[in-house]
Amino acid sequence: MPADEIKTIRRFSKDGGDWIIKCGHCKNIIGVEDGCDDGTPRGEQYTCRCGGWNYVDSDASFAREL
Repeated sequence: MPADEIKTIRRFSKDGGDWIIKCGHCKNIIGVEDGCDDGTPRGEQYTCRCGGWNYVDSDASFAREL
């Protein structure tokens, strides 16, 4: 898998008051910021500690657990 590929994320969750996603590259859970449109991370791009980029799909669903 190319390291510069942007992985599409289809689920997100909350850890306390923070949004979290699972990195599509290394599978680590990472904290992310609110998006601009609806206050969730939908439609936003985030980078992980591993250097991989992730895009939270605009139709991504909320999951109680990742």
